[in-house]
Amino acid sequence: MILQENDDLRTTIEVNAGEYLREIEKICMEQADRHSFPTHECAVCGSSENIGSVEVNSMKLQGPRKIPVCNECRSYLESSSVEDLLRSLKKRGSFQWTMVVAHNIRKTNWISRLTFEVMRE
Repeated sequence: MILQENDDLRTTIEVNAGEYLREIEKICMEQADRHSFPTHECAVCGSSENIGSVEVNSMKLQGPRKIPVCNECRSYLESSSVEDLLRSLKKRGSFQWTMVVAHNIRKTNWISRLTFEVMRE
């Protein structure tokens, strides 16, 4: 519910929470689809060695999308989603999970947001 005051006039506008949240998610997906990652570093962990590209799936995207990744991340992403990769790295407590978190600090892209969502799980 949004209240708007104008002198002595108050207006109440009712907003359906479900519709509002779906619209926000749609906007986030559109932004994620437009975001481009630097081609010289892995979009997931930040490595600059052996960079190629792989088509990924994510709940943050409207459909499959190619992103630059290192060989290590690519080997995981060829058979799983970005979310599954991040959860697997977190569960193992690997050094690569530390690299992913460090790489995504203070970034505003969809992989960064997803990384911190997985970290809070």
